[in-house]
Amino acid sequence: MAGVVTMNRGFHFHGSSRIDKRTIRRSILLMKLKRRFNIALVLGALLVNGALSTHAQTTAFYFTSSRSSWIGQGQTLLASSANGYTINHVLGLNQYEVAFDVIPTPATGNWWWLELNNPQGVSPYLTNGLYENAERLGGNAGPGLSFYGAGRGDNTSTGYFNVLDIVYDANHNLLSFAADFVQYDYGLTTEWNQGSIRYNSIIPIPEPATPALLIFGLGRLGRRLRIGQG
Repeated sequence: MAGVVTMNRGFHFHGSSRIDKRTIRRSILLMKLKRRFNIALVLGALLVNGALSTHAQTTAFYFTSSRSSWIGQGQTLLASSANGYTINHVLGLNQYEVAFDVIPTPATGNWWWLELNNPQGVSPYLTNGLYENAERLGGNAGPGLSFYGAGRGDNTSTGYFNVLDIVYDANHNLLSFAADFVQYDYGLTTEWNQGSIRYNSIIPIPEPATPALLIFGLGRLGRRLRIGQG
């Protein structure tokens, strides 16, 4: 008898109660395609608004992390004004430190902080280049690196960062900055957090381009649809 069969995934099939498995498989794959397309649209909005642009100054923050990391806990975030975040250059432990806070809208969400500074006894201001053997700020003998947020911080940490762009005015007010970093919570390489900060910089966040992501997703799902029809 003809009728309506309701599936657990929210699909409603009209017709015979005997559902073709191929039809179910194609419907599920189409739902996945729609989700990937929506992700591509979000990345496209960030691209249009400058978060991933190579042609305009960008202020954005990105990080990804291992599931075992204390700070990131497996999260990935791309934050910019395009998705409701405010990124501020703030005062750190001293005037030589470069520090930022990443604040969501509404501000009741998770805040994030990143702080970088030079080794003690070296020229106080950061310059372009790789800073290895970084340690948590506060008594650090080497370069200082602290990434923390969401109510979580490290008592000790190690890592490194690479300053790609740093420009001060005559009074040493920061005008633009770009750096990539890796932090190991408690010095454990399995507890990694990898990220990038861009502040009024023309250097883009190292994220995959939206068109490539969309084409890749469409190609893979299209292939799976063809297999499902076979």
